[in-house]
Formats: sequence, structure tokens, C-alpha cells
Amino acid sequence: MQQSKVSRTSKVALVALVLPLALGACAMKSDVRRLENEIATTRARQDSIARENARRDQALLDSVRAVAESDRITRGQLLGAVNQLSEQLNQVAILMGVSQQRLQQLIERQQVQEQLLQPPVASRGAGGAAAGQADPDSLYRAGTTALAEKSYAVARDYFDEIVTDHPRHERAADAAYQTAMAFQQEGDTAQAIASYDKVVQAYPSSARAPQALLNAGGLLEAKRDRTKARQYYNKIVTAYPDSDAVAAARTRLRNLR
Repeated sequence: MQQSKVSRTSKVALVALVLPLALGACAMKSDVRRLENEIATTRARQDSIARENARRDQALLDSVRAVAESDRITRGQLLGAVNQLSEQLNQVAILMGVSQQRLQQLIERQQVQEQLLQPPVASRGAGGAAAGQADPDSLYRAGTTALAEKSYAVARDYFDEIVTDHPRHERAADAAYQTAMAFQQEGDTAQAIASYDKVVQAYPSSARAPQALLNAGGLLEAKRDRTKARQYYNKIVTAYPDSDAVAAARTRLRNLR
């Protein structure tokens, strides 16, 4: 009897000991499931936030790229506009320079004319200059003065006026020759040679013709056109054997061999 009572007491005690452990285990499983759910929810929220951040970053990157491309295009357009403006300014500067140069030439011509040209007369005799027209000698003096002052264009204007208005005057051949000299001194070789050729063509009997050939030949030698230079020198020897230029022409021919 006593033994049976002890046995029941032991069972009750065992149940009392095991029951809290069993309840605790159940509670722990429930907590674990709840914790797992919270972890899954948190991960899902973090994934959503990460995707949203990635989308925003991509949008920002696209925006930056668009701005950079727009800036590149704008810079290119600005550079093109600046280059175009620079070209226009250069053209304006060139035009202004030409206009200023021409104005200076006119001023220089007026100054020389005021100093050297004879005053207009009411009339001239037969074959003389018209009223108010400068005579060839005055024009020639004005031209040589301008040439000495290195006003080449002004000088050519005076000489050309003689050749055009007084082609039979004794100064005409000299004026044509001085026009070529003005081009030569200015450094315009092509125009100088062409002008020397005009002297020979228009005034073949003048003393300026062989000298024009000699000068043209020298310019051709400087251009290393020895063949054509030789032609000019030979023409002096054959067409103007008694001229002052023939000795120099023969010397240059020997040097060209």
C-alpha cells in the first residue's frame, strides 16, 4: 500500500517536471517559426528596397549620361559657332585692312600730288594736256617720289596714268618700266615679269626694252627657271647687241652653261 502511494507520487513529480519542458519546447518551436517569418519578411523588404535603389541609381546614371551627351553636343555647337565667328572676324579684319590700305594710298597720292603737280591751266596748245590734267613730267616726278617712299601702289597709279593717257610721250616707256620696278621692289615677281614683258612689247625701240629683258631674266634665274632666263638673255644679244645690257646678258649666259 505504502509502495503504491510512493509510485504515484513519483509519477506526479515526473509529470510536473516533464510538462514545463514540453511546453517550453512547443513555445520555442513557435518562436522559431515566428522568427523565421520575420526574417523572411525583412529579407523581402530589403530586396524590395535594394531593387528600388538600383532602379533609382540607374535612372540617375541615365540622367547623368544624358546631361553629359547634351553638354558634349552643346560644347561642339559652341565650338563651331566660335570658329565661324573667328572666320568672320578674320574676313572683316582683312576687308578693313584692304580698305585702310587703299585709303592710305589715296592720301599719299594726294599729298604727293599737292607737292609736285603743276597747278591746272585754263588751256594748252595743240597736243597739250586738257585743262586741269597733269602733264606727264609732273606725273613721272610724282611717281618716282612715291616709289622712293615705297608707296608702290601710288607710284604705279601715276605711271599707269602716263602710259594710258600719254602713250606716245617720251616718258611713256620710262613709266612702263618704273611700273615693273614697283612690282619688283614690292616682291610681286610674277607681275614684275609681266610688266617687263609689256615694256618690250609696247616700246621695243626704247632704251628701256633691253634693260627690262635683263631684269626679267634675273627674276627668272631667282625662280630657278634657267631655261626661260636664257631665252631673255639671248634676246638681248640678238635684238639689242649695241645696248648697255648686252655685256651683262653675255656674262649671265656664260654662267648658265
